[in-house]
Amino acid sequence: MVDMARLNTLKSQLLQATDFMPVFEYFMTHFGENLQFMAMGQRTQHAVIEAAVAQTFQRLYGTPLPAGQLLLTLLPKQRFVHGGGFYEENLVNVLYFDDLQMGLLAVATPFGSSDIKLARFTGITISPTESP
Repeated sequence: MVDMARLNTLKSQLLQATDFMPVFEYFMTHFGENLQFMAMGQRTQHAVIEAAVAQTFQRLYGTPLPAGQLLLTLLPKQRFVHGGGFYEENLVNVLYFDDLQMGLLAVATPFGSSDIKLARFTGITISPTESP
């Protein structure tokens, strides 16, 4: 059984963290390794997450993560998106709270190593303004 109340703990940790490894470990322990949780939700695309991840990859590796590399899942009631993918030798994981407009990117590089790069990011959707 999945204790969805733990998402509130994860959200608090993400907001307050200065060290992001415990946040990522909490997610993996309580959600990422839970097959029942992984089966929940619906596949989605999320422009804010994809843009933030592409920009973060640009800063870290000098090249953006190509579009379509992330498989994302939305839990609409919780306004929570998570997912991941592979890029070259890197295993990419991401989690994002829509209500906070904040997420965490984890990149394990090279694949199979214990070297994990973490980045908290914010994404703000800017609505187009009307012309005068």
